[in-house]
Amino acid sequence: MKQKMKDLGDFPGIAENLPCCFYITQTKEPFGLLYANEEMLRLFDCRDFDELYRHVDGDAFHVIAMDDRARVKQEIVHELAERNDRFDHARGHLFTRTSRIRYADVSGRIIETQAHGKVCYCTLQEIDIPLPGVTVDRDIRDYVISHLDEAIENHWIQVYYQPIIRTLTGELCGMEALARWVDPQIGFLAPASFIPVLEQVRLIHQLDAYVLEEVCHMLHQRLNHDLPITPISAAATLR
Repeated sequence: MKQKMKDLGDFPGIAENLPCCFYITQTKEPFGLLYANEEMLRLFDCRDFDELYRHVDGDAFHVIAMDDRARVKQEIVHELAERNDRFDHARGHLFTRTSRIRYADVSGRIIETQAHGKVCYCTLQEIDIPLPGVTVDRDIRDYVISHLDEAIENHWIQVYYQPIIRTLTGELCGMEALARWVDPQIGFLAPASFIPVLEQVRLIHQLDAYVLEEVCHMLHQRLNHDLPITPISAAATLR
């Protein structure tokens, strides 16, 4: 597969050294990845073409993260039918080999080849616009992913307790545990800066487990000192 991905001889009219990130895929299932240029390796943090191929499991639709894949595929198929074998600006997020999150705009067109029949020539452009409702700086995303273990180990992530007051009596009836990241290098990180990142790369369970452990430790200390305790809500802990 490595040789096939590096050889553009089967695809006349496509320049190998274009500065943009592009790849070529079969137009029918299993949508095999036929070619990827050097910029694709950079975008997906892959060291060589074999590693990229393994990362996407040989399926070109797997360059898009699973959460977006069905939507992006539907958009592409619809546009190809409506726009004479072309599509533009299908947006979704990517997971790189090192679990970074990148957002991309993908466009493409179907071309005819002798060796492979109809193939789809696609370009990927990294963009800074994330999914609707989530705005996280790319550098912050990368920092969160690479420093999560360190933040947990060094307690840079702190648990704050928000009281819940019963309106009829005015008495405290519970608390919500809230995670706040206070980083020694970049300062305070709002939950909106790291919660969506951890959810998207499927590391949120590490934060959940850490907050649960911190809550249990706090309750244990209060019990040991005969101090009153109250229920702690986890439903909104990390929001």
